[in-house]
Amino acid sequence: MNKLTSKPVNKLKKEIELKDEIIKKEKKRNVIILICTTIIIILLFLVLITYFDKNRNMTGQINNLKNINSEYEKKNNAFKPLYLFLGDSLTEQYDIFKAFPDRRIINSGYGGDQTKDILENLYRRIYRFSPTDIFLQIGTNDINYNRNPIIVYEDIIKIIQEIEKELPNAKIYVESLYPSREEWAEEDRNEKRQEVNKLLREYCKKEKLTYIDIYSLLKEDNSNNVQEKYVKDGLHLNDEGYKIITKELKKYME
Repeated sequence: MNKLTSKPVNKLKKEIELKDEIIKKEKKRNVIILICTTIIIILLFLVLITYFDKNRNMTGQINNLKNINSEYEKKNNAFKPLYLFLGDSLTEQYDIFKAFPDRRIINSGYGGDQTKDILENLYRRIYRFSPTDIFLQIGTNDINYNRNPIIVYEDIIKIIQEIEKELPNAKIYVESLYPSREEWAEEDRNEKRQEVNKLLREYCKKEKLTYIDIYSLLKEDNSNNVQEKYVKDGLHLNDEGYKIITKELKKYME
């Protein structure tokens, strides 16, 4: 091969070698890019897994805290006092849920009840609720039906004693009978109510029970009758009358 022929061949050879070198560098660069991209993807994947795992754990912890708080509330509520109001229409018509909105309360008052009605239904009226505190107000209808005050008193004591046997840890607050006026005060009914109240006061003092004198708070200064501004029909209290009672009973809930 002469010199003229060898020059183009050498030139072509160099171009091929140069292209091969360029291709090799390109492949190497692509491999490096692929490796880096793979590493980045793996790192991102690991970061995401860690994030979701932490988030899942955090969600689980939050749910566990919610469950713990819920159980705590249930247990806490179970130890809060449960007040049961026991009596006749004077209790039934008492909006105790409005009067004591922050208390656990049951209204077990029934219109027309006498002492015997409670004695015959102690489970339904009291025991099934397992109250911690009981406000007892009963006897007004007994007097309205001309029952002997001593018999009425004895029936109230029976109610108290039966509760003490079944619920020995319950606190019993004995409310006095309330005064009335007009036809509800005829035949010396207020005097008879006062007689019952006197016996109840003496019994509570002897047995170390809490006696609450509502009668004196509602009556007129110069008579045994209830103040007219506190009743709507001579016997049943209005909102003003119940405000007086609420203010007094709150003292025993503090």
